[in-house]
Amino acid sequence: MIWTQLAIRDVETWVAEPQSRPPAPNYRLAGLDEVHERLDHIHQARNVRIREPSCTMEIRRRRSPKDDEPQATVSLAYELGTWMDGRELRPSVGPPLRKGAKAPPPEIPNVGRADLWSWETSIDTIPCVGPGGRVTVYSLPGMTLADITTRYRTARIESRWRSPRDIATEIDGITRGEFFEVRVLGTFGYYEASKYEGQRYLRTAFVFVVDRPSVATEGPRWRVSFAVSATESDDIPPDEGLGSASGNCL
Repeated sequence: MIWTQLAIRDVETWVAEPQSRPPAPNYRLAGLDEVHERLDHIHQARNVRIREPSCTMEIRRRRSPKDDEPQATVSLAYELGTWMDGRELRPSVGPPLRKGAKAPPPEIPNVGRADLWSWETSIDTIPCVGPGGRVTVYSLPGMTLADITTRYRTARIESRWRSPRDIATEIDGITRGEFFEVRVLGTFGYYEASKYEGQRYLRTAFVFVVDRPSVATEGPRWRVSFAVSATESDDIPPDEGLGSASGNCL
């Protein structure tokens, strides 16, 4: 994720910047049966396990000594991240793939003891933010593991932008009036929960990290991370789709 450092007084102006474009739609997300039905159209889907309650996916594939390349798992994970939901994937880390592999070669070779491939996802050029919204493949001795923490969208729901003033007011409530002492980082995108959380809707949000350095006369340092919805729709509650990130630590 790309973060922007902000002063409290600049939050309202910053959250207004995405509103120069039409409001991004919200989406209803598939349930377990719908994901299974979609997977039936993907070759090698028998190697994929669907997690509950999040309806995200994982692949665990043991390899024999003669089958020491993880390319099949990498390609399948990439396919699930694109064809399954029509997203764009941007490589963030990983070793080059062999010639003829389906996925584009990420640029950074080798991370620690295991090979690692990782892609961040976006929808109509808007990045997915939060713990989810990414595809990651780990190549370990004798095994390849893949986390596909993306969800399948089934219905588009029109939305409208929220008032920048209302969003900034939520930040003011967190900082408790500590105007100069706190530091704020912000990012914008489709909020996607972790692989451990259920999620019924996908919506754009502003994610903030707010902290205050330790001040001897005013108590210890504190830090909170939370998501605030960027849009609203008539049929969706204001915090629906943000899960535990709504007004709480991520």
